[in-house]
Amino acid sequence: MSNKNLYYDVESAAIVMEGPEGSYSTHDLIDAMFDAFTYKSTPKIEHMAEALTISVTSIITGATKDDIENTRVMFVGRHGIFNKFRAVMREMPKEERPVYGRFLNACVHMIKETVDCKLSQMA
Repeated sequence: MSNKNLYYDVESAAIVMEGPEGSYSTHDLIDAMFDAFTYKSTPKIEHMAEALTISVTSIITGATKDDIENTRVMFVGRHGIFNKFRAVMREMPKEERPVYGRFLNACVHMIKETVDCKLSQMA
């Protein structure tokens, strides 16, 4: 059972996750990932950030466990959107792959953590 709280902050228009280690929003996470992983934003990274925001918003607004599971599968399932992003890495220049891969892994981690938190709130 997760001891985190997940909510939508209307004022900042961001999803916020609070827990014992502090709180962060999707905006904070995306900004931190841009700062840590890139010197400048690229269209591929921006598409991942947009998909992250859409997926987390869909999870937050999911009314049933099936809604949440369907969203999880659509974004991080075997044939999900983020696995399609992973396939793009094979075509990228070798020097860009580590940054792209770290950003991709951070997005997938956030989605999975959001699913776990939302499901624990529904239990």
